[in-house]
Amino acid sequence: MMRLFLWIMVVLGSTSVQAQKLTVSKMAADPNDNSASQYVVKDLNGDACALVKVSLPIEGVSFEGNVIGTPQYKEKEYWVYLTSGSKELRIKHGSFQPCHVNFSDYGIRRVLAKTTYRLTVQLPKQEDDKETNAQHYLVLTVSPANSLVSVDGQLYAVGADGKTNICLTKGQHTYRVEAPGYTTEEKTVDISEATIVRNVRLLPAESTSTASIQTYTVNGVSFNMVSVESGTFTPGKIADNDAESSRNTQPTTLRAFSIGESEVTQALWKAVMGDNPSLHKGDDLPVDNVTWDDCQIFVWQLSEITGKPFRLPTVNEWEFAARGGNKSQRTRYAGSGNLSDVAWYADNSNQQSHPVKARRPNELGLYDMSGNVSEWCDDQVGELSSKYNICVGGGWKSEAKDCLVTSQAWINRDKRAGVRLPETYGLRLAL
Repeated sequence: MMRLFLWIMVVLGSTSVQAQKLTVSKMAADPNDNSASQYVVKDLNGDACALVKVSLPIEGVSFEGNVIGTPQYKEKEYWVYLTSGSKELRIKHGSFQPCHVNFSDYGIRRVLAKTTYRLTVQLPKQEDDKETNAQHYLVLTVSPANSLVSVDGQLYAVGADGKTNICLTKGQHTYRVEAPGYTTEEKTVDISEATIVRNVRLLPAESTSTASIQTYTVNGVSFNMVSVESGTFTPGKIADNDAESSRNTQPTTLRAFSIGESEVTQALWKAVMGDNPSLHKGDDLPVDNVTWDDCQIFVWQLSEITGKPFRLPTVNEWEFAARGGNKSQRTRYAGSGNLSDVAWYADNSNQQSHPVKARRPNELGLYDMSGNVSEWCDDQVGELSSKYNICVGGGWKSEAKDCLVTSQAWINRDKRAGVRLPETYGLRLAL
């Protein structure tokens, strides 16, 4: 299921009428509230977090900073767990300018473990011209429910039921609804009433892809492998004048192979291995917290079950497929020159992985080749081959430069020897 979307907020331009500011009225520790010690949440190091209760009577707010887990909205306040020692928090909502809270402005040097804090945020006051500044809502119910919804170029969250409520100012606004495998609907709507309701049902698109897809099922869990035709390319080079993404390599010709349509999910890992090592749990999330050796055991076991010689892709196979194979448009990222279109990475991930196949695919119909989790390849690195292997694609904590189709990272194959951020490493199958 690709139904859960987190809020993806961008700063509205200074000319936008609706870009009013949220303001913080106060922040203080609450010694009489033991929620942080009663409902303990631990960070990735196993240390207890601080709890900041943010009083803000609107839904759809996102938070950035050292946030652990997904903040819960309870009775007009958000429970936001932060790592102990955090000094700031950023608050975002699509109808307002982001609010940056420095705790030191309120006499708090840093938040402490198992301590509850109360942060009160005020909404902008209405101006005298109530007709112009009154809140209006566009209520969209979309199908399929995993659609991406944007209004005036800004993305909004869609609930599991396919509904989204968007606060807008009076006047004309353009909404766009799109989903992989469906036609896109883009229309302009005149927001003249308090609430405008629209039902949007996308029609399946006629497939223009000639890629061959083979479906396999293991213990009730299905996954797709996409055929990649043989071809020649120059690894490490997207364009002749693209110095940032270039390595000094020669043209390489690859035989035809197949590669996973998506990263291996936790559901598939559990179906094969019987356990789930991931730090971020969810059947549709990519499996994480796996070493190269773990992956080798997984593909061996999968091969035993299916009778097919599954393996990890080589670095060259992965890069060729990420580029789009023989259909490549030579974009910097897998399927687009705009990273946010195709990847979950540091700027839009809310510091966690996301369900596979929730962003746009590349030219071959492959998802998340850039971002979400970094993917182990079969290659070993030169003289260090006894300890190091290559990861590609970047993950949800990666900067844009690490999500290029040409980016590589040499990673210690054994987390017990000190792999950093193991929750950002997963895998994709090859055949």
